[in-house]
Formats: sequence, C-alpha cells, structure tokens
Amino acid sequence: APTPAPVAPTPAPVAPTFASIQPTPSPAPVSPPSDRVTISQDNFESGQGIFVGTNIRKEGVSTPGGNWSLGFRKRGALKTSWIDVRDYSGLSLSFSFYGRGMEDQDAFFLRARFNGGSWIVIDEWLLGTDFSNEEWVEKV
Repeated sequence: APTPAPVAPTPAPVAPTFASIQPTPSPAPVSPPSDRVTISQDNFESGQGIFVGTNIRKEGVSTPGGNWSLGFRKRGALKTSWIDVRDYSGLSLSFSFYGRGMEDQDAFFLRARFNGGSWIVIDEWLLGTDFSNEEWVEKV
C-alpha cells in the first residue's frame, strides 16, 4: 500500500495586531461675533416696552428675578412697534414664554414681517409636543 503524503501541521493561532489610531483634533469652536448689539430688551417690570396694543401685563407670573410679564388671550398677539433693522446683516431673537390654560394642539407662533411684506412664520411651538402649561420655556 502506498504511503500517504505528509500532512502539514496547522499553524498555531496568531494573536491579532491592532493598528494605532490617533484621534484627529477637532477645530476650536468659533466665537460669536463680538460686534453684536442689543436692539431692544425688556423685562416688563415698568411697562410693556416696545409692544403696542391692549396687551395684558401680569403681576406674579414672571421669569426668576422679576414680578411682571406680558400676555395675550388665545386668539391674540403681541406686536411691536416697527424696529428699523436696515443697518444689520443678521438678526437673532431670544425670549421666554409661559403657557397657561392652553388646550391640546394649541400652538404658539413667532411671525415676522419685513419691508411691508407678508407675515412669515419663523417658528411654532405645539402644546404637549414642544412645551407644557405652567412652565417657562426659553428660546435663544
């Protein structure tokens, strides 16, 4: 009978080697422009500020450190007098709001109008999705 061919032994397992991975540094965060200016700011402690009309000034419902806020009824709106922003290349707005007595699916809208054009919705917040009654929400 013929002799079988020699069988090569199976090599012993080799421990895996890992490549060294060096993390790529992230770029430094960009600082906000230092040339920002505040066009208007109000906490409603002494009146309704730049807002016009028969708005409701409320005592006892305010952000921390204050006593007053400005409100409107369900189908109402807060409107400002015209603000001249022609000399600015960009605008930002920060404000706080507080829902009280709103019902499911009630919404709060922020709208703006420029140069006498149509009103455009900048953003909207829906009760139960974006905010709850009886809580302050800060938007920056």
